[in-house]
Amino acid sequence: MVTAQPNAPLSDRSVWPVRHPWVLAVVFGLVPVVFTTVGAAYGQIRQLDDPGVYTAMAVAVTLSALVGALVMWRARPSFADFGFRAPEQARAALWFVPCALVVLSVLIATGVATPPATIPPLLWLAVAVGFNEEIWYRGLSVTALRVLGTRKALVGGAIVFGVLHLVNLLNPGVTMEYALLQLLFAALFGFVAAEIFVVTRSLWPVIVWHAAYDFTAYIGGDALDLRGLLGTGAATVVLVAYAAWLWRHLPDDRRA
Repeated sequence: MVTAQPNAPLSDRSVWPVRHPWVLAVVFGLVPVVFTTVGAAYGQIRQLDDPGVYTAMAVAVTLSALVGALVMWRARPSFADFGFRAPEQARAALWFVPCALVVLSVLIATGVATPPATIPPLLWLAVAVGFNEEIWYRGLSVTALRVLGTRKALVGGAIVFGVLHLVNLLNPGVTMEYALLQLLFAALFGFVAAEIFVVTRSLWPVIVWHAAYDFTAYIGGDALDLRGLLGTGAATVVLVAYAAWLWRHLPDDRRA
C-alpha cells in the first residue's frame, strides 16, 4: 500500500495511509445517509408540516457535517489537505462557470414551486447538505480512495455517491424510474465535484456549488416532469462536457 511522508503535501496524489480504502469510502458514504434518514423519519413520526420536516432534516444533516469535520480533525492529514483551503487553478476549472450554468439551467426550467414558508428551512437544508456531503463524499471518501490512484478514486467515489442515492426509494411516492435517473445524475454530479476538488485542491467551490444546486432543485419542486427533465437534461450536457475538460487537467499520479 502506498503511504505518505508525515509532512508531505497531498497535492498531486492525496495519499492518506489507510488500509481498506473501499471499506472506508462506503462507511463514510453511509454516515450522511443515516443522519438524513433519521432526520426525515423524526419529522414523519412527529407528523410535522413540511417546514418542520425540512428543519428536522437540516438539524440532522448539520450534525452529520460536524461529525465529518471531527473525523477530519482526528485523521492524520490536516483540514487543508482534506480541502478546507483557498482554491487553486481556477483557470483550469474554467473559473467554475459551468457550475453556475448547471444551477441556472435547473432554475430557468423549474422556477420556484414551493410556498414561501418552506424556503428558509430548505435554504438551511441545502447549505447543510453542501457541507455534509462534500465533507464525507469528497473530502473523506475520495481522499481515502486516492491511495488507489486519482482516476480510480474519482470513478469509485462517483459510484458510491450515486448508488447510495437509491436510499430515496424509501421516501413515499418515489418510483424506481425516478430513483435510477437520480442515481445516474448523482454519479455524474459527484464525479465532476470530485474532479473540481482534485484540480483545485479545495472543497469550497464544490460546497458552494452543491448547496446552490440543491436549493434550486428544492424550490423547483424536484419533480420528474417535463420541466424537470429539460433542466436536468441541459445540466447533464454541461456536466459531461465539463467532466471531459477537467479530466485533461487532473494531476499526474506519477509526480506524487
